Amino acid sequence: MFSKRIISMLVVLSFISQALVVVDTDSYSSVVVEDSSILEELYGENGARTSPSNLSVPFTDFAGGTGSCSCMGGTTFTNGKIMIFGADSSNTTYGGYDKDFQLYVTDGTLTGTSMIKEINEGGIPVSQFNSGISHTWHNDVLYFALDDGIHGKEFWRTDGTEEGTYLVKDIREGEVGSEPSGFVVWKNHIYFKAMDSTTTGYELWKSDGSEDGTAMLKDIYPGDNWDESSNPGGFKEFKGKLYFSAEDEDHGRELWTTDGTEEGTVLFMDIDSREGSTGFEYSSSPSNFLIFNDFMYFSASNASGKELWKTDGTIEGTVLVKDIVPGTTGSGIRGIVASNLATSRLGYGKFAVMDDHFYFQVKTCSSEDCFNLWKSDGTEEGTVAVTSFEEGDDIQIYATYRGGYVVGESKIVFVVEHHEYDEELWITDGTPEGTHLVKDINVDDDGDGGNDGDSQITRIVAGSGDIFYFSANPGVVNEDALWRTDGTENGTYEVGSLPIKGISLSGVGYSNSGMTPFGNHLIFSGFVSSAGGACTVGCGEDFWILHNISSGFSPTPSYSVYTNEEIEPITFEVPNLQVSYNGNGTAWMVKDVKPGSSSGHPHDLTAVGNMLFFSAFLGDNTDNEELWKSDGTASGTVLVKDINSGSDSSSPEGLIAVGNTLYFTADDGTNGRELWKSDGTEAGTVMVKDINSGSGNSLPTYLTVFNNELYFSARDDGTHGFELWKSDGTASGTVMVKDIRVGGSSSSPQQLTVVGNTLFFTAHVDGNGRELWKSNGTESGTMMVKDINGVGAQSYVDYLTAFGNNLYFRADDGTSSSGNNGTELWKSDGTASGTVIVKDIYNGSADSNPEQLTVVGNTLFFSAKHLTANNIELWKSDGTDSGTVLVKEIYPGNVGSRPIHLTALGNTLYFSADDGTYGNELWKSDGTTSGTTIVQDICPGSSGYQAQYITPIGNTIFFKASTCGSGGVGHELWALDPANISFLEGTHWSISPSLPEGLALNSKTGEITGTPTETINWTDYKVTLTANDPDGDTYFYNGDGST
Repeated sequence: MFSKRIISMLVVLSFISQALVVVDTDSYSSVVVEDSSILEELYGENGARTSPSNLSVPFTDFAGGTGSCSCMGGTTFTNGKIMIFGADSSNTTYGGYDKDFQLYVTDGTLTGTSMIKEINEGGIPVSQFNSGISHTWHNDVLYFALDDGIHGKEFWRTDGTEEGTYLVKDIREGEVGSEPSGFVVWKNHIYFKAMDSTTTGYELWKSDGSEDGTAMLKDIYPGDNWDESSNPGGFKEFKGKLYFSAEDEDHGRELWTTDGTEEGTVLFMDIDSREGSTGFEYSSSPSNFLIFNDFMYFSASNASGKELWKTDGTIEGTVLVKDIVPGTTGSGIRGIVASNLATSRLGYGKFAVMDDHFYFQVKTCSSEDCFNLWKSDGTEEGTVAVTSFEEGDDIQIYATYRGGYVVGESKIVFVVEHHEYDEELWITDGTPEGTHLVKDINVDDDGDGGNDGDSQITRIVAGSGDIFYFSANPGVVNEDALWRTDGTENGTYEVGSLPIKGISLSGVGYSNSGMTPFGNHLIFSGFVSSAGGACTVGCGEDFWILHNISSGFSPTPSYSVYTNEEIEPITFEVPNLQVSYNGNGTAWMVKDVKPGSSSGHPHDLTAVGNMLFFSAFLGDNTDNEELWKSDGTASGTVLVKDINSGSDSSSPEGLIAVGNTLYFTADDGTNGRELWKSDGTEAGTVMVKDINSGSGNSLPTYLTVFNNELYFSARDDGTHGFELWKSDGTASGTVMVKDIRVGGSSSSPQQLTVVGNTLFFTAHVDGNGRELWKSNGTESGTMMVKDINGVGAQSYVDYLTAFGNNLYFRADDGTSSSGNNGTELWKSDGTASGTVIVKDIYNGSADSNPEQLTVVGNTLFFSAKHLTANNIELWKSDGTDSGTVLVKEIYPGNVGSRPIHLTALGNTLYFSADDGTYGNELWKSDGTTSGTTIVQDICPGSSGYQAQYITPIGNTIFFKASTCGSGGVGHELWALDPANISFLEGTHWSISPSLPEGLALNSKTGEITGTPTETINWTDYKVTLTANDPDGDTYFYNGDGST
């Protein structure tokens, strides 16, 4: 599976004239603009709007209305889209009734929660969920250590589906497991430690996610028993290598590094090279690795004890930062936050970064629990104490439990045991004077300093900014509730929950109950005692969800605006960040779908969520072309469904994603070629509607997403020709939008393209020929934009492409002041007057024939000819005449390199071209002449076969290619790990529905301006900023621009 690259930043606005202001009949009748909270479908509340303080609501019913869910929330795993956890359900709803303890998945909704798979009929051991389970997410697949009750603790994976959940490899065969741990993703592989036998011990392993691709990288500490183990751990990528701690037969635990090969796995530095009196080697035990300002910081020991170190990647640059506690004792420095924040488990495996410092714990006094918080800017003088609790103060920081340390935007919260306040929440801004008690939640009324004053905080989670959520008890037995704080006493209060039959939620964060950030929401387990009678969701112990924790539920800004008076601009400022990805620059074949010299011919590569779908021939010596999917591994590249079973093909085409559903056309051998959809499972791959009923073909084409529906061209049973249709995924919701060319003739809509709130396309009508049209999704809103080539002639509009706020395309206007322009580059804003030529590239009446229009950041790339009829090369445009120029003459002379399959990834264009030397191969361009180069000569020599169906998913580019020549494997699925890719955020703003008359949103700046001429009531608007991002993170912004 793969990380998404498109992020949306959502802001909900309301233009309201009721209740908030008086609406008069004069010219100053007003509306108010403010943020409003989302609509939530609350159980028993009939979809009521939530208040700014919000309510937590239940979304599971594992207990069946009574008892405990045994949902083991103490260990949950989430990638922000799904959450994986263990549970023992008493309810038949989730598919796990009477199946003991199994793995479950949820998307945070009642209907989106289910058992993943019955891994073991007797259930899997529960005890492993009582502590942290080593794991990592890679391309939306969870790789983790699991004891299934059969193989011992081994290396597993799950993507939340039954077919995607399985044992990757039984490393240590038999009932005793290999105990893999320390998982980290580096260079598209997973590195970890495991023990395959008692003779090898715990050593360094690596995996590509498949059984065959999982192997020991190096036996660092060879020996005859498990005591002779290198025990690698603390893996951290730094300057192109993976650093970790390990020991061998000649050294104690020291700093090692690997380049991913056995010979490249070597000791980096023996920091503590002392030898003990009995001959044993001292260990520096490096840990808590952190990359900060071009250095890697870590804790390590030598004769000065355990202190703070740093390295620049060289031996001479590996030095002690500061001897915090002089002498041989050391400061006992250690991290303060969990190494892996994708789980609900607590921990202190790494340093934490806030602003321009990183933070850690230091043991400055002799008692076992006497730790203080320190910070460093990486220099000796900048490494200083934040807290200074002394021996005998009767004060201690609870770092290993009671919530640990949690970092916000500019504050850190933690729990302190204080002689005056008992256990309560504290906060710091990184200075001694800015460190203080937040609120005495459980006041010690009798004043004896006993435990009756503890607030029993067991979980803390950061929202946005410096808002934090935590469980706390104000002094009532088992009444642990969800609380929220902004760091002030007045801003610290209990978060409301939906009452279940009049009874409030309790037991939040208690014992093994979890509290897990989930995208923009918070999932936790809690308990509501049965109120008697029928009681379902929320009764007993179940999972609850609190929505929109990034908003902090703080008061929202509001602006009064008046009709016929220009408004102050409303802005949503976000940082225009640039994030980068640097792979190894090599390509490899993912899977030989049709083994041998025959070709699987994968095509129509399409990402749905984080899975790649495509059409390919089966590997069974037939010509049966069907629907496939891939998670990027050979074992995860599988047939979805044999739609036209037997030797015939359904030949899936036009693959496109609408939300989490794949739509395409296929012929099942009975209904002709019709519209189909798939959720990635065989059972979920079905025909949407038999539009041309019977064995006839409706032949849907140009499938396009517009306003969360699918638009396309199709014909019915003969009443109409090929016209514009749309579908919501149901048979009844699949309807014709407009009969543009009335009767049985066809307008044949083509090149469906969305720009903002408009769907553009080309269509043919009598008298005008094929021209540019547009639609808002209604019959009346579907109309011709402009007759570019005049009545009776055709403009041959083609290659419609959205770029900024305009539509770009090629067209022939037929005439100009100097004669015929030929087929050139045009643009349109949706009006006749705004539909104009950009540049006459091939001057005069000759055609430059722009093709393959592709947007990369703020540049439009395309191929065009400009000197001769054959001189087709790569061009670019910023939308102006002067900014439309040749990028590079790849094949000098009159032949032309003929660029094709232009595809964007981040700030880089990938395409296939022939420079006359290497043949048709994969190229890339940053828009400059020097930055336009060949990527790899896959088919050596001058007869290379062009890379086709170039498709980026996450940080990987997939394409069809052939090694050709003797011993080649034919045309198969290849992948490229690109080097030096940058992704620019903040590229396009949009709003839905349209603003009131007189107001407009600038799609480049996100600014709302204008003079309103109407008042409206209770209309919600969604402002979305779309940008490329390599990690697939989703960010939410408030109206004031805060994160």
